[in-house]
Amino acid sequence: MGYFDWFKKVALNKITEVVDNSPGRSIVETQHRNAYRMSPLVQTSHEEDLDRLELKFDKILHDEFSYLDVAKNVEAERIAFVAATPCKAYSYVVSDNGRIVAVIMLTKRNRDHNAAFLNARSAAQAANLPFLNFYSYYPNERDYIISRIKAAL
Repeated sequence: MGYFDWFKKVALNKITEVVDNSPGRSIVETQHRNAYRMSPLVQTSHEEDLDRLELKFDKILHDEFSYLDVAKNVEAERIAFVAATPCKAYSYVVSDNGRIVAVIMLTKRNRDHNAAFLNARSAAQAANLPFLNFYSYYPNERDYIISRIKAAL
């Protein structure tokens, strides 16, 4: 390890220590943050949350909105949006008689501030389409999902 790598490691550890021990931060909160940061399963659990949410949406859209056409993982360019690049694919595009009525995005933790997500949201808003975003780390109960989709339609 070179001098720069060592210095970077020491500096990051010191900054983390100062932030974690700052006034107003509880010990429980600090321990939770440290456990989250150190956990090798963090990436896997977010992927599993997203997969579970996708399965829930598949079932809800099939059961409650079977009269609508639903397409999964649709690129903005495929539905005639003018979108900047990069642009994240929409998790679901909901159509009624060939007219798009809503776009739905399922999002993992910390993935709603990157350029691809923001460009996808902007493209939907520019087309005056309801853009529904659901975070995988929230409960997203069945009734909640149904009510948000109905409100958008």
